[in-house]
Amino acid sequence: NKLPNHSFPADILTDKFTTSKMDLMRKNSGQKGQVLLIVLLVMVVGLTIGLSLATRSVTDIKISTQLEESSRAFSAAEAGIEAALKGEPVVDCAGTWQTIGQAKYCFSKTTAGGTSDPLVLGKIGIADTYTVWLVEHDIVTGNPQIDESHDYDGPSIDVCWQKTSGTIEPAMEITLIYQDAGGYKVSRGAYDPDGGRIGSNAFTATIPLDCGLGFTYGTTFSLPPSPPTYTAIALRLRPFYAEANVGIKPSANLPSQGLSIALTPIPPFRQFLTTFYFQEQM
Repeated sequence: NKLPNHSFPADILTDKFTTSKMDLMRKNSGQKGQVLLIVLLVMVVGLTIGLSLATRSVTDIKISTQLEESSRAFSAAEAGIEAALKGEPVVDCAGTWQTIGQAKYCFSKTTAGGTSDPLVLGKIGIADTYTVWLVEHDIVTGNPQIDESHDYDGPSIDVCWQKTSGTIEPAMEITLIYQDAGGYKVSRGAYDPDGGRIGSNAFTATIPLDCGLGFTYGTTFSLPPSPPTYTAIALRLRPFYAEANVGIKPSANLPSQGLSIALTPIPPFRQFLTTFYFQEQM
């Protein structure tokens, strides 16, 4: 038997071939697009990681440099403060700077107090004491011993305070240390802004007083007559019931209370401000 002879038009065969070729091209094109997309994603991820590592390296180098400069600055500051406290001559920032290792510094110093201006003493804790000196100190030699040959000659000192937080109002004990022919002696006064406590603690009521510093209340503490009857040495201030922010306003020039040091080390070029108050020596 003979197989039937089928014949197809040439245009049908051509269309089928063309369609298959186009499908194959579209498939290959899609695969190439996917590969290109993957390559781009890999490049983006790699670039991101590279930038992150580079940024971290730059940051680490910057931090290391800042730490090194800060260490040198604090070393210079420490040396400058020590020199100032020892009574060494001031190193003027407009002149030749003092060198220590790879760092340099200059400093100036002034006395804290020494005038009749109001003076903020800061925060004093419960049962802590703060000493207000009524005699001079020898700060030139770097050995600041008290000098009893001259004392505060004002008739009184305003002492002001207020609470730092909470609702409890602090009271204040003021102790005058003085010297007369019989030796060192003390005189005390206690003051309370809370009228409800005065009946039980026998303190004296305060008065509205701000010492020119914006405080809430205080008292004017009167001093005995000036020498030769006696020499006023110091006032000791001690809060009760709560810590207190304290300030004073002298009625005459107050002896120096310490040293204020302004020190500039390089690097970096920035200024340190600090005040050293004389410590109790009795």
